[in-house]
Amino acid sequence: LPDSDEIMVSWDHDNIEGKIHDLIVDDKDAIQAHQEGYDLHTITCCNIFGMDYPQDKKNPHTSEVDAEWRSRYNWQGKDTKIRVLAKNFNHGAKYTESYKFVHNIKGIEKYGVSYNNLEQLAKRYIVSKGNAWKRKLSIMELIRKQRISRTLYGARRVFFDSSEETAREGFSHMISGTVSDYNNYTLILLEQMLGDSCRLLHNAHDGDKLA
Repeated sequence: LPDSDEIMVSWDHDNIEGKIHDLIVDDKDAIQAHQEGYDLHTITCCNIFGMDYPQDKKNPHTSEVDAEWRSRYNWQGKDTKIRVLAKNFNHGAKYTESYKFVHNIKGIEKYGVSYNNLEQLAKRYIVSKGNAWKRKLSIMELIRKQRISRTLYGARRVFFDSSEETAREGFSHMISGTVSDYNNYTLILLEQMLGDSCRLLHNAHDGDKLA
């Protein structure tokens, strides 16, 4: 907390890791969703379960125009199980190369989908990503061969072998390292704006607190 004669400035870069990922792989549909404020997890859910898109892609959970859509799919808002599953797909598939990422999602059994069906849904998810998934595989393969990964700001990580783990960790460095760089750059800009009297209270991966 700040001292009694200070104020606190707190922020969080909303889903910044996902946005950096989508930028790197040039996922045009996801980028548009970020730019327009669409509910990306609902769109993903529709793609993998073969559902029609809602009319209001920003807020299908309460919009009047989607009342019939919610009734048709028994939609319960953001906590709808299949939407939460789709959200897990978006987060869980980032650093993997195949549909088998579904087996690493914790608590997957509570979504009421069998493992066989999960693999089918994961394959549909990959198909829905189209060229973006292919670009990711190409980037990971290049990292594996060169044994070098860089963030978008140029921070370099070097690996000792050309394994699948090198590809995965290198791609992760490219994204999560860029998130850290981006957050650090935000801190620098805020210090310049607020002056030398500001101090860092708490540092997180994608957000901070300043006094």
